[in-house]
Amino acid sequence: GSSAIPSSMEDGSGDQWFQYKVALTGGGSNTPTVTSVSLQYVVNSPPNFDTTYGTNGTSVTQVNSSSSPSWGKATISYKVRDIDTTSGSSTPEYVTPSCEYNTGGGWTSITSGYLAAGDLSNKLVSSTTYTLYTATWNARAQAPGTYTTSAQVRVTANDNEPANNIAQATSSLFTLDTKNPTASSLTLNVSGNSISPNFSDDTNIDYKFSNLSSLDADGTNAISGIWQAVGATSTTATTTWTFTGTYPVVYAAVMDVYGNSSTISAVAPATPTSFDLKDVSNVSAGDFKEFISWVPYTASTSAVFSGYQFMRSANGTDYITLATINNVNTN
Repeated sequence: GSSAIPSSMEDGSGDQWFQYKVALTGGGSNTPTVTSVSLQYVVNSPPNFDTTYGTNGTSVTQVNSSSSPSWGKATISYKVRDIDTTSGSSTPEYVTPSCEYNTGGGWTSITSGYLAAGDLSNKLVSSTTYTLYTATWNARAQAPGTYTTSAQVRVTANDNEPANNIAQATSSLFTLDTKNPTASSLTLNVSGNSISPNFSDDTNIDYKFSNLSSLDADGTNAISGIWQAVGATSTTATTTWTFTGTYPVVYAAVMDVYGNSSTISAVAPATPTSFDLKDVSNVSAGDFKEFISWVPYTASTSAVFSGYQFMRSANGTDYITLATINNVNTN
């Protein structure tokens, strides 16, 4: 504006001022009036994070220890202070934290339902030293099925003053894994007393087998119900196995280092019936043949037909595959 500052408001050293104008328009017969004007002048320093701690004052790690009560969750740590906290007018000596995450699609608020109790409560802070606080984020519940090596978390500290009240700290990139391992298949070789899985994941996996749906020890196989460490991100290794029941069923689970898991089961097909073997060789002609017949496979379990496999053994122990027939009605 062009109006001069009254001399009573000047001290001659960097005077600053502003002016405002209010225009009132009424549509009725009465003239609008202004009864009061309120001006709030705020002097406030925002909170600040300890930039020597983690990255920008915050550190995020997904817990990979199965003995931790926070297994699979992300631990968000940060160090914060507020240099003028004791002179605050809203929440003196306290700041209010909030958290967000980004997996590549923009920032999403981490609400209280995905954090531990009290993580978003006001935090007592000092005006001089930084105080360390930790929040525990249930990322698997909020962002299931995610695997990324470039996740980030942003922590905001708010001293709740009318202005200049916000400080933020953004973490470095970290790996976030809430995706379940892939249990592609589980193959039963009942005649050969073995099972073969096809399991994989982005991180190292463990697996376990059992003849029981509970995946507890079945009392028949020594390793049943016990997690087996693979030490790699996938396995197709064959395991010796003793089957039980008329139509054997084997149950399996696979788990990664963050506790994400998948289950799978496989049931053996019914044994072909009315199996008949006849020697139809013509010895004098040197033509040696065997005729084999059986009743075509009919599902009596949930096992889906894949093929008939013919194997031969000269010693009753070691077998070689002679042929595979994939048509269920060819017999």
